[in-house]
Amino acid sequence: MRLRDELTTLADRAGPLNLDPHTVMVRARRRRIALVAATATAVLGLAAPGLLAATTGPRGNTPAVGPSYPRPFVCGEQLLLGPGASDTQGGLTMALSKVRKVDDTTGPELEATFTADRSVYVDAFPETYWEVLYLDDGVIVGGGPMLNKAGDLTGQGVNLVGGGFPIEAGIPSIEKLGQRDRLCDGLTWPEVWAAPDRYQAVLVLGPVLPSDLTGHIHLEVATLGYWPLIVASAPLVS
Repeated sequence: MRLRDELTTLADRAGPLNLDPHTVMVRARRRRIALVAATATAVLGLAAPGLLAATTGPRGNTPAVGPSYPRPFVCGEQLLLGPGASDTQGGLTMALSKVRKVDDTTGPELEATFTADRSVYVDAFPETYWEVLYLDDGVIVGGGPMLNKAGDLTGQGVNLVGGGFPIEAGIPSIEKLGQRDRLCDGLTWPEVWAAPDRYQAVLVLGPVLPSDLTGHIHLEVATLGYWPLIVASAPLVS
């Protein structure tokens, strides 16, 4: 009884618990994303050897059997976007509006354009964390920021840093993504720009999730196996 009385006294002295609901929600969402990355590592670490068997393709390894999920983005694999992938999710539409050459030795300058069916604030990670992949006939040959070498199934993740942008209904919002310069082993930018028509850039994000905050939605960093993804593609322009 004495212990119970002391606990009651301490609770009374502490007063009401004041929490910012937005801070709590963001921390919970970030924890869930971190858990997705950790789950990917665990699942991939336990995958049966036969499931990860590969055959030699034109630029590396492609799964011989349907891949397990969640899984990372890996050089040499076919990009399988999963069920429901589209350029529109949750009333948000995304286009990869600029994929333009800067010089012969680096990746293109990238921009994305968003429109929405209503005025909304998009809670998102900074644009430098948005996944852009370069494909050759559907096979991943470069991109980032999350991209493993061929055969490397280590789980991927990003620093949990918040960001976002507002969209007015019917008014496009243009987000500058910078450049993604990384290419998979065996390919160089001079080779890419010598035949740019062979290659395609794909912006992969999502899912788009509802928010507890009025007028907000969440645009997540993409994880293969965490569906549905919002995607947009464009050819390379020299």
